[in-house]
Amino acid sequence: MTDPFRHRLPQYISTPRFTMRRLDEPDAKDLLEAAQESHEGLYKWYGGALTKRDLTIERVRAYVRNCEEDFEQRTFIQYGAFDNENGKLIGLGSLHHIDWEIPKGRIGYWTRKSEQKKGYATDIAHVIARIAFEKLHFARLEIRTATGNPASSAVPKKLGYKFLTVFEKNKKGNDGELWDLEIHVRFDTNGLPPMKLAYDDVLE
Repeated sequence: MTDPFRHRLPQYISTPRFTMRRLDEPDAKDLLEAAQESHEGLYKWYGGALTKRDLTIERVRAYVRNCEEDFEQRTFIQYGAFDNENGKLIGLGSLHHIDWEIPKGRIGYWTRKSEQKKGYATDIAHVIARIAFEKLHFARLEIRTATGNPASSAVPKKLGYKFLTVFEKNKKGNDGELWDLEIHVRFDTNGLPPMKLAYDDVLE
């Protein structure tokens, strides 16, 4: 089994358009606003605390604290993406369903409604893949997307993932609908589009 703490996770990852870092409690207000403006999409396609209709600042702060604990334990690794010009939260990217025996995991991502259709989801997923392979030395990454969510399904295709199959009626949405899930996979960074990024202060 790979030691989850053997490899150092970067604190900051800078790209030409945004910087990714761990969320902390001062980000709760921005995250609440992002979740509220994006509620329709989040509720339809994502689970978890941020999809609740009665979301409050206290619940978002608790969510951030839980994410910090999971990050420390290497069970759920999430970064926020913040605009380089104005510091606004653009969206989130994560590694989840991590199996350190392999090691492997899945990538999750979402962008707030006002920042969609700008390529941010693809770039966020790209950065998370680079972290997984280059910093944590994963052997396998998956992206699972609902067949009914073509915007999300476009991300692994743009990033050169291999399409494996469709798991029919594999997940239930918040509305009770059963989804068919596309399974996309890659095993290294070969074929990822070029991207200039820096981990912390060291250009990679």
